[in-house]
Amino acid sequence: MYYLAHFLFESGSGDDNAFGYFTCIAEADTSDDAMDKFERQILAMSEQSDLFDNVQVIYLEDIIEFESLKENAVLTRLEIFPGERPPSANITLPDQDGAETCAFYRPVDDAGDDEDALIPFIEFDDSE
Repeated sequence: MYYLAHFLFESGSGDDNAFGYFTCIAEADTSDDAMDKFERQILAMSEQSDLFDNVQVIYLEDIIEFESLKENAVLTRLEIFPGERPPSANITLPDQDGAETCAFYRPVDDAGDDEDALIPFIEFDDSE
């Protein structure tokens, strides 16, 4: 089985207060085995990198179990934040040992010079 887990974390205090999300995936026989793997990975990363230096608490929001994947894509998570998009930072595959088993792809705007610019994937017509 494959297990996909979504986590929420809180860090800092006062003006340095922040929160964030991250997702982990593991192959395991049971959800308990997957939870053990997630815990070991998070603790190892907290010792080997500065990603969790100011983190005070990590919450497991949910865990999704996959016996197999459907032929079509599966939407696994949707979050909505009312209002304007707040400033944020994200890191894909941070400091991962064994990253040779997976890869990530980031669309790049060849015409622009802003490397952080998001590229529209689908745009809906508002006139409908």
